[in-house]
Amino acid sequence: MMTLLCLLISQSFAFGPPSVSENNEGVSRYQSEDYLGASKSFNEALGRDPSRPEYHFNLGQTFAQGGEPEKALQEFQWVEKNPQSSNEIKFKSMFNAGNLMVAAKKIDEALAYYQKALEYDPQSKETKTNIELALKQQQGGGGGGGQNDQKQKNQDKDQNQNKDQNDKQDKGDKKDQENQVGQEPKPQKRQFKSPQMTEAEVRQIMEELKRQEEALRAKMDEKKRKRPQENKGKDW
Repeated sequence: MMTLLCLLISQSFAFGPPSVSENNEGVSRYQSEDYLGASKSFNEALGRDPSRPEYHFNLGQTFAQGGEPEKALQEFQWVEKNPQSSNEIKFKSMFNAGNLMVAAKKIDEALAYYQKALEYDPQSKETKTNIELALKQQQGGGGGGGQNDQKQKNQDKDQNQNKDQNDKQDKGDKKDQENQVGQEPKPQKRQFKSPQMTEAEVRQIMEELKRQEEALRAKMDEKKRKRPQENKGKDW
């Protein structure tokens, strides 16, 4: 979150007349972070003097710290519009209203309240600093928040890239598992392997080859014998 310069409590709170004990009691409870008790005391003070801008401002500051920004904004606006309010308390009201809008990420409205604050205190360095920070936040560029946002974006990008890589790897592993388990392996060429023959089968084949060889020789010998006899009967 962008760091904002806030008015000190001692500057923000206006103490009512000493006779108005309710306001002083509210300040004491506020400083003890008893915001519920403080708002009760300030409302009691307003019951005695409803037109006092200081009491409205103190009540608005209590609502802001107590987590009720809408009620706080109403009190700050009341102070700024009240003709009895001094420029100093109007400045504080608009400054704190701007802080509320920044916290709500309503930068345009925050800038409008800061501009109002400068009308009552043109030399306020705190307000000018907050305007600069708010503009940087609106542009998405500056302040601690901008750096943190960019860092978070980079982390998210890295996580998404890692997730994509893991998903691809998981898909690849799953595909490999399907090939190994769910699908039949691709047919491969079977290499011919001659069956192992027994000794008797080998002997039988050898004898058959020998018999065929002897028969072939006998046939050739018979042809040789017939050829001279045929030649004798011819008159060359």
